[in-house]
Amino acid sequence: MDLINGSSKVLDFYIWDDSEVSVKQVSIIKNLKAENFKLPKNLWSFLDSIGPKNPTSIRLFHKVLEEADENVIFSMIIRQFRLLLLIDSGIRTVDEAKRLASWQSSKLRRQAQSFTKGSLPKSYKKLYEIDIRHKTGLLDIPLSKSIDFFLLGL
Repeated sequence: MDLINGSSKVLDFYIWDDSEVSVKQVSIIKNLKAENFKLPKNLWSFLDSIGPKNPTSIRLFHKVLEEADENVIFSMIIRQFRLLLLIDSGIRTVDEAKRLASWQSSKLRRQAQSFTKGSLPKSYKKLYEIDIRHKTGLLDIPLSKSIDFFLLGL
């Protein structure tokens, strides 16, 4: 800490943590500016609403889009489908599935049941294809529009 506090240079540090940084932790380094980057609360409602022929999910997606970056939302959609696939297949050996509370597993199980047999893997593959095209610059429409079409196609 002495090296950091004694430096005359402006230093940028980014520390990621699951929890908020306490006032005591912030006070260790002088002139530290701590920022919290929280996900919008309506993101969780949106993710829970995703399902076949559910126009509410598109409306909620656009509300979340007002508060969060489309890339963050897209990564959370991918996460949601990964969890849905794990729950639907009964796989509990993956850490992400192990960490779920029972109420989360129940919610995901109900959501997974709204999909027809075989549609979850197909949807996950579509997300993968969108992701690859987006990351390689081959996506011919904005990511937010691709998400719209994905949701409409469920």
